[in-house]
Amino acid sequence: MKKIKSILTASICCIFLHCSFGQGVLDNTKIFSSVSLLDQDKRLFFFPHAEEVITNREESKIDWEASVYIQKRIFQLWMLSAWPGFGYSRFQTKFSRPFDHNYFTTTTGIGTFDLRYIDSYTIHKLVFPTSIHFSFSKKDAFFLNLTCIPAFDFNKRIRSLPNREWKHNKWKAEFFGIELNPGIGGKIGRMTFLLNYRYLNIVKLDRVIFNHALFYTKDPPFLAQTYDDYNPTKVELTIGYDINRHD
Repeated sequence: MKKIKSILTASICCIFLHCSFGQGVLDNTKIFSSVSLLDQDKRLFFFPHAEEVITNREESKIDWEASVYIQKRIFQLWMLSAWPGFGYSRFQTKFSRPFDHNYFTTTTGIGTFDLRYIDSYTIHKLVFPTSIHFSFSKKDAFFLNLTCIPAFDFNKRIRSLPNREWKHNKWKAEFFGIELNPGIGGKIGRMTFLLNYRYLNIVKLDRVIFNHALFYTKDPPFLAQTYDDYNPTKVELTIGYDINRHD
């Protein structure tokens, strides 16, 4: 966590230092929009009739995530360049797994004890993507990309089955996780195109979907951990636009 904060602080300082030495705020700045498709996390561990939940009750097959963010080039040496940035991301799953509805109650922590299933679970996040590009041409017609994305969630929203009448959300800012996405990219005029694949995923254990209902022991080791490195397949398609290009 301290290392992540140090990286973010250093990136922000570099942006301001870079701007202060004669370049405008929007020079070498791009705005991006991305859509990701993800395999669902179907780990139900020892939940009764888990296979029935997955094979018979489940209709959705994939999760999705959409992001919009801005990045600025702060460093370039030969064909290597660095692009820190920030933005917003929305993740959504419709895998109908049991969840801890007590998470969404008031500070008393008192909730109902009937079991509910997810119809839609949405996580809103602030993201801080920092990309490294290695270009094979001066105009970035083709380049290799490596993006590190620390994220902080600030809202979780849920709607439950079977009648969809139970829905709630909770506002709480906390560290979500970090992922590492290598990929390839290309540039045509002011448009940039990227195709990334998630290689590494370390997230804070989500207590909404991982709770004692999935285990038959009182204190399962899985729930004792703070972070989870499970990495379902994620493919991301991104389109960017140069706001004020200075090559």
